[in-house]
Amino acid sequence: MSRITALVCAAFAPGGQYQNYFKAYTSSLGYNVSTADVFGCAGSLASNAALCGALNRHVAQLPQAQWGDTSKFYQSAPANYYARFWHNRAVGGKAYGFPYDDAANQSSYIALNNPQYMLIAAGW
Repeated sequence: MSRITALVCAAFAPGGQYQNYFKAYTSSLGYNVSTADVFGCAGSLASNAALCGALNRHVAQLPQAQWGDTSKFYQSAPANYYARFWHNRAVGGKAYGFPYDDAANQSSYIALNNPQYMLIAAGW
């Protein structure tokens, strides 16, 4: 982990400058979870991938049927803008910016049964 990444992570951890980044948002929705738990999908969020994804993307206030609507992701703070950064730069918008980022089919992970070939092209 780079020194900058470590400093950013520490800032959002308990005792850090931004430890309450998600507090008002999660509390307004009736969830008592820490910012670290939201970013890490830990604690009570460890068994609820859809909710953790919705909190990271700032769509948990919407009806659950809209939690997978990518046009609504990251429109307001607080949100996991680190994850948004990677999604904005990834092929097809698929990236893995936080645990359970595959909720709402956002992961870049691909699994196939009995593949016959694979073609990969990269360019700039």
